[in-house]
Amino acid sequence: MEHQAFAATYQQLRNPLFNALMKKARENNIKIAIERRDIRKMIKTIKSQIPMWMAADQDLGIKNSVFVPFFNHLAATQTSPMKLAKLTGAKVLPVLINRIEKKLQVQILPALENFPSGNVEKDAILLNTLLENNIREYPEQYLWTHRKYKTRPNNEAKLYPPKPRRLKRKNKNAHIS
Repeated sequence: MEHQAFAATYQQLRNPLFNALMKKARENNIKIAIERRDIRKMIKTIKSQIPMWMAADQDLGIKNSVFVPFFNHLAATQTSPMKLAKLTGAKVLPVLINRIEKKLQVQILPALENFPSGNVEKDAILLNTLLENNIREYPEQYLWTHRKYKTRPNNEAKLYPPKPRRLKRKNKNAHIS
């Protein structure tokens, strides 16, 4: 089996020491680790013909997202894959990773046709549909703790309770007032 060096995006962690350790660990397995906000590095990497993987199912907030259905609920869905493909001319190949009989199965699907299409919502729905189909096949393997519905459209009510550290901070501030 042939191995292909690739880049991958990641989210920077709050703890600088833990972040440095995680970045080093990532770079043991991939060619380049790119912080998810470093668009210039992503473009440079793609243009230098290095394949790049990104977790496009992450809710990164309202900026650079569109609200499209994900399991019949509106979810902030990244527009980064469409923008990067348009800027670089890169092909987008969906990657599905599942654990099958104690082994990781990495399935690289064919390049998406006419992607980006020029219709961001249509493209985001396509990406969500591909992800939904894989999750339906392996629901126990999806990392549901990603809080896919964290960002809500039109000031809709939040679907998740506040994280414990935010509650602690909120209660502490309430005593100060």
